[in-house]
Amino acid sequence: MKYEGLLPIGSVVNLKNVENQPVMIMGYCVRKANQPDRLFDYCGCPHPSGALAPDQTLLFNHAQIQKVLSVGYISETSYVFIPKMEQILAELRQKNVKKEGEPNET
Repeated sequence: MKYEGLLPIGSVVNLKNVENQPVMIMGYCVRKANQPDRLFDYCGCPHPSGALAPDQTLLFNHAQIQKVLSVGYISETSYVFIPKMEQILAELRQKNVKKEGEPNET
């Protein structure tokens, strides 16, 4: 399944380099506490077990999604929220907040 733009919360995806473990999207626009200059599009948890421990939260970007298995619930509010979140992510990237995997500028 092909999907353009940010996926809604609850979507389930397969990630590149993460074999046999679907991931459910549970949040957007996340930074690592020890790397505040790194920005991730999503945070997720293993599906179907969920986040049973803090170390099971996965941070990843849209480009790391290999396959969309299921698109989460889209409400009327989602049609307003998701484009705003895409705009916020774009603005943060323009302020030199690096996405994970991008080279540092010198």
